[in-house]
Amino acid sequence: MYARNPQITTVNFSDDYSICVQAIINNTSAVGCNNSPTWNNYPPGYLCVNSNTNYSTAATDIDGDSLVYNLVNPLNNFNWFGYDNNVNNVPYNGGYTAQLPFNGTMNFDVNTGNISFFPTTQLTTIWAVRADEYRNGNLIGSIARDIQSVILGCNSNPPNLTGIDTLILAGPLVNSFYFCANGSSVMTFDINGLTSPPGGSTNITMSATNLPNNATFTIANNGTNNPIGTFSWVPQYADLLNSPFFFTVDLIDDACIQNTSSYTYQIDLTSSSGFTFMNMTQDVTCPGYQDGALLMSLLVEYQVFLYIVGLVQMDLQLVPKILAD
Repeated sequence: MYARNPQITTVNFSDDYSICVQAIINNTSAVGCNNSPTWNNYPPGYLCVNSNTNYSTAATDIDGDSLVYNLVNPLNNFNWFGYDNNVNNVPYNGGYTAQLPFNGTMNFDVNTGNISFFPTTQLTTIWAVRADEYRNGNLIGSIARDIQSVILGCNSNPPNLTGIDTLILAGPLVNSFYFCANGSSVMTFDINGLTSPPGGSTNITMSATNLPNNATFTIANNGTNNPIGTFSWVPQYADLLNSPFFFTVDLIDDACIQNTSSYTYQIDLTSSSGFTFMNMTQDVTCPGYQDGALLMSLLVEYQVFLYIVGLVQMDLQLVPKILAD
């Protein structure tokens, strides 16, 4: 796309550069079925000067692949003869970089995609983030987004999210919750949405996305200056295979201009019994290798199938396999 906004402060002659984003997906037979991740939130179009804003750049992968996030340089693929496959970085001026594209401070967490901004100068800047997709330790894809943010003076500070079960604000570090899963115990905790400073007159709407299956996030006092979200879940032993889990909480207030915040929280599951969970299959054969084939699907954690071979009736019981270390 040509061209960029000429009002961008952090790039000289910014309208001479295109907007170029790259995506990579490996859907070869060696990888198998592979879907691209999708971003969870819209990017922040503006930030408030001299105010701290938390924003989640997290994405969701429906295949359950692991995601790692990186701040990267915005790209350009335009020259005066048109567009081509030669992609290069848009050059920042004045000492701005992909890791700090404005005056102030910025902290970024590669595991959750959480980013914390504290800009100190009003300007218009660009920045980009890339999500890399891994399966079994191998890079199999990536997506990127190119973002323009205007930093301006605001009538009120953005709302804040707290850590888990605390009134301490969520910061640049991961807010993790560690839980021992036994298939019956309930995991529950609260997350607060607060005005900045607390007790302000703006009203906040809270929402949550990307919850684990069968988990709930119940919000009390929504649309007030202190909504409270309660996360509840009964993780099963099988959920340990997919740990850690990530979900995102979003806030938007009713100020003019509306302010937003978002944060991604991490849940790590462990087992009190020290179980090791693994996928296991074992080939079996009939006497004389007179084998047949039986196709079935296991839809629940414990299931019994009845089948008949000749005059012999057999019960086949399928249960998850748990191995102790």
